[in-house]
Amino acid sequence: MGKNNTMSFLISGFSEGGIVASSKGVWAYGSYGYGVESNISISSTLSFTVFPYMEDPLDAAGTGYSVSGNTTFMGADVSAGYVKSGEHDGMNFQVGIGAFVFPASVSAYKTETKLHPVTDKAVLSKFKSELNEALVNIENSMIQPLEKKVQKMTEDLTHQKDLLSKWEKMPEGSANPYTLEAWDSIAKRQKGYVAKLEKELEVAQGELNEVKENYEALKEIVDEVE
Repeated sequence: MGKNNTMSFLISGFSEGGIVASSKGVWAYGSYGYGVESNISISSTLSFTVFPYMEDPLDAAGTGYSVSGNTTFMGADVSAGYVKSGEHDGMNFQVGIGAFVFPASVSAYKTETKLHPVTDKAVLSKFKSELNEALVNIENSMIQPLEKKVQKMTEDLTHQKDLLSKWEKMPEGSANPYTLEAWDSIAKRQKGYVAKLEKELEVAQGELNEVKENYEALKEIVDEVE
């Protein structure tokens, strides 16, 4: 797990640093990579990689490859992809902030990683502090704005539903067919608008839930670092 900084203008490069933790010990790692990305962007993320069948953490060092899909919303960057180090296959997940031209993209990198054992508790504590700081940034820059967005959309949807219930009630005592036709037309348009807002709210709520779930998973891992 570490902090990743990426810059892309179709040709892309990144640098990353953090810790590798296993039952055999803890290592500090540094990685860099170069490749291509179908976007123009700059981002700073918290990166988490798992190699489920890697028995020796030192196998994470050396040359590797990665392919990932990236999505962006409200300045947030979320990506998930496949990584390979030597003969080992793994998965990488990243969440953070950035600026992008396109809302979605794919990227591919060739990577180099170096490991150094960490035995000094003070150094390990510093790494953990930096990772916790990254989590706080994710909460402040991603989760809270998404929560406010969902709350505002929910309030707007409630208001528009109230308006719809009024438009769906035909004016009593009106025998004018043009009045009834116009009223019905407005009610139909309002119903379509409400349906559109419901779909947008569903998407936003799904994004919020996904970010929260991944945030909690990352937080648990950081908490276990000792």
